[in-house]
Order: sequence, then structure tokens, then C-alpha cells
Amino acid sequence: GVISFNQPHPTYRVPQPYASMFAPSEIELPANFNAKRINKPFAQDGIWWPWHDVSHMSELDWRKSRAYYYGAIAMVDRAVGEIIQTTKDLNMYEDLHIIFVSDQGSMIGEHQLYDKGPYAYDELMRIPLLVKHPQMTPKIVNRHVSLIDIAPTIASWMKNAAPDGNIDGHNLNGLLENGDAALRDEDDHAFYAYEWYNGGWFGIRAIRTPEYKFIWNPGDDRDELYDLVNDPTEINNLINKPNHTKQLKSLIALLRSELIRVGDASVVKFDHHTKAYLSRE
Repeated sequence: GVISFNQPHPTYRVPQPYASMFAPSEIELPANFNAKRINKPFAQDGIWWPWHDVSHMSELDWRKSRAYYYGAIAMVDRAVGEIIQTTKDLNMYEDLHIIFVSDQGSMIGEHQLYDKGPYAYDELMRIPLLVKHPQMTPKIVNRHVSLIDIAPTIASWMKNAAPDGNIDGHNLNGLLENGDAALRDEDDHAFYAYEWYNGGWFGIRAIRTPEYKFIWNPGDDRDELYDLVNDPTEINNLINKPNHTKQLKSLIALLRSELIRVGDASVVKFDHHTKAYLSRE
């Protein structure tokens, strides 16, 4: 069975007591709150929906939005808790497989942005994923996984549900059973693709490792490179910094291998686009 919630989702309208559960004055703002977008793709300046125009927003407005957002999360947490408690009351919980996941993140003032849009910041890419397996001990997994890994994982639980044809994603049971050690000898990265938004094509492709993120913006001459260790809020675009050429070339090769693996037709355009980067000394 599937249970879906529209919250938390703009416009963050929540009833009491959730609307006043968090005081705007006490909200801790992120380091990239209202950060100026310097050397960023032009798409991030677009008003793709009317509510993307946030020029009128004061800091207090942003604080209120974040307070309501946290209230919306608390409301969903309460609902999920009630559902789980019901399964326990019915003596079902111990036998259940449960997956809790979101579809994407959201911007609430980070980089002067609101809601989702054509970009690949961690605020959108990193989403909740919790999995309960009746026969496995809970653990924290730090390796990258993807939404598309959920389907083959569920299929493996349903022993009579044989995969039909080519299956995207990976079975997560190894990570559920053995944690990060299950993939100790494999590269740790995530492939990200963003095609259309509100009628516009962007074709964004990104590769993320624990240390770096490279974002190819094919409709723009501004790609992005972030040092996630020293700049986790992705303020400083290092794409033109020569002292990061080695990391950039490595990420280009890794992203290219992912494009080929998934049969992405944009690989020819990608090769042409990244030729100048690869020629750097």
C-alpha cells in the first residue's frame, strides 16, 4: 500500500498547533540564506512561476515561511506516527516492510530562491529515505542512493515479482543488511538529471560524490563545480578555478560514464561542451 502526503509543500499553510509550533525569531537560517548568486547559471534568475519572484520578501517573511515549513513537517511526522501506532495496535508492525521517502527538497531563501526549480543544489537533491525491514537491524547508511533504487528493492522483497526487462536502479538490500561496507569497493556517487520545468527544457545533468559536485547546464555557458567539504552550502562556484582542474576532469569522466550507462542521447553534446575543460593544464 501507498500513503501520500501533499505536505510539506508550498505554500506551507498549516493548521494550529503546527502554524505556531516554531517561533520565526528563533529559526536558525542556513549559511546560504539570501546568498548572492555569483557566477551561477542564468536559469536560476528565471521567474518560472509567479511565486519565484521573491524580491519583496523580508528576512521576517522568510523566517515565517521556514517556521510554517517546519510546522508542516511536524504535522506529517504526527500523521506517520499515528499510522505506525495503528499497525502496532493491529499487531501488524513487526511483519511490515516500510519505506518513508520524499520526492524532492525545497528552497526557502537559500541562494535567494523559493520552491523547486531548474538547479541541482543539495536542498533539492538530498531527500529523506528511511527503510524498515523486519529481519534487519537498523543502521545509518552514508552512501549515495537514489529514488530509482526503491523499485528493484521492493521487487526483491516480493519473491514472485521477477523484474520485467531492463531495470534502472540498484537493489538496496546489501546496504540494509551490511551498511556502507556492502559497497566498500565501489565508487560512491549519485547521478542527477533535470529535464523540463514549467514548459522549458534545461537538460541539467550532475554528478555528486561525497567531496564534490559537477553540474552541466547545456543551455548555458555557466557550469558549476562545488567543493562539498569546504563549501557544503554551495555558494562558491569553482568551475573556472585552475587549482580544481584535476577534480573537474575526474567528475567529467564520471558523469560521462553515467550518461553512457543510461543511454543518454546528450553524451555527444556533453563531449562538445566539456572539450574546453579537458584541454586545461
